[in-house]
Order: sequence, then structure tokens, then C-alpha cells
Amino acid sequence: MPNFTCATAPYSFYGRMRANQTRSGMLGPAPAFISYNTGSLDNTIAMSSNNSSGFVYQAMYSNGNEEEETAYDWADNRHVGQVALGWVGERLRLGTVLSYERFSHVVEGKDRKDDAMGIHLIASYDMSPLTISGIVYLATNERRIGNKTGLDGLLDLGPNHKFDDRSEGLDMQTVYLSAGYTMGPHYFAGSIGWLNAELNGSAEGYPQDDGAAFLGALVYYYSLSKRTQLYAFTSFMDGKQLLDAGTDFNQTTGGFGLMHKF
Repeated sequence: MPNFTCATAPYSFYGRMRANQTRSGMLGPAPAFISYNTGSLDNTIAMSSNNSSGFVYQAMYSNGNEEEETAYDWADNRHVGQVALGWVGERLRLGTVLSYERFSHVVEGKDRKDDAMGIHLIASYDMSPLTISGIVYLATNERRIGNKTGLDGLLDLGPNHKFDDRSEGLDMQTVYLSAGYTMGPHYFAGSIGWLNAELNGSAEGYPQDDGAAFLGALVYYYSLSKRTQLYAFTSFMDGKQLLDAGTDFNQTTGGFGLMHKF
């Protein structure tokens, strides 16, 4: 369950809330900067209500993976948890997700990394044939930016300073908006997103930094049948100002293909 918030059925809370109108998981159209990506987990307990309307909930807990469990006792191991609560109405859907992670204490003699906490606020409204949705994500001590985990190679913190050695992570604020319009067999969707990340300075001589990234996408689907669709998309991401990370967060993508649900 590396991506509980945005995973496929039955545990996609973003899906339940219609939060991603592009209906795509590809980087660019999807809210990739917002998704709570915990990385490798190989033991997880998850639960979810099975009602399709009204009050819905789901939750998960994991204490990491087998390698960490073998090397370190359970109390010092990773602890990852999420609780999601929402309301599913005929047109309006509202939800929130609370995320928590206690990182592994794997280096003796160094301070434990501060716990990461985040909250997702989600809303969507169906004005058929138009549906709109929005996500706000606020986090403290995040150690990932979207699907980027190896931030040491991206953040220039000066000589003898590594992001991975810091106990404090990133403060992040993210907004993602998407809309979809249905016209017969045609479906048009678009999304825009903004992320701001802040790296606080410290007494050990780490610099203070902050910066923003922007993304946008257009997606088109054509239904050949109930289970088969043609699709095409294009997306653009501008991350030149994101924590002086250079071009790693800049990209323009495009593609088309055929999708069939078996």
C-alpha cells in the first residue's frame, strides 16, 4: 500500500471523493505532488466502509517493512498511519485525510528524524455534465516531494550538509484543481496545481530556502465502448524555483493510447 490515498479500488479515497477529474495517475495530469507516498511497506492493516453514499471512512497502519523490523525493535521502527473521513452526497462530496509517519531510527548517534504529519482537504461538486474538484494539502516535516525521495541529490545545502542528516523535514503547502466535462462519448478534463516547499534553517548551519512549482495538464478520452477508451494528454511542470532544485522538476510530457478494462 505505498500510496494509500490515491491507490486504486477499494482504497482510493481520492477516487471516492472524485478529487482527480483527469482520471489519470500519470505524472502531470495527476496530483502527484499531493499524493502521500510512503515508499516500501510490506505489512499493512487497512479497513474501509463499503457504503457508496453518506458518511464514509477508511484507515490504515503499517510499521514499515521486514528489513527494518529485523534490524530494529518494533518501538523504534517506522510507524505509518492514515485516517480518512468523508461525506458522499448526490452532487457534493467532502473529505479529509490525516497522515502520520514516524521514520526509522537507523543511524546510531544521530537525532531521530522529526515525525511527518499532513492533512488533505478535498471537495468536489457534480454539475453534470461538468464536475469540479479541489485538494489542499498541508504538511510538516515531509521528506519527499511528490514521487521524489532522494532529495540529497536535488537540494544544495552546502558542503558537509545533507538533507537526510537533518532531523527537520520540509513544510509544504499544495493546491490542486481539476475539472471534467462529458459530451456523449467525449470526455475533456484539465488540471492545475501549485506547490510551495520551505526548508527551515538551523543552528547547525543549514541554509533556509523556499520555492514553488506549478503544473498543468489537459486530457481527452473517447469511449469506444463501456470498457474501451482512446486517450490523449499533455502536461507541463515548471519547478525552476522549487528549492533551487534546477531542472529536475521541469518537464513537458504528452502521450496517447488505448485503454481496455478487463
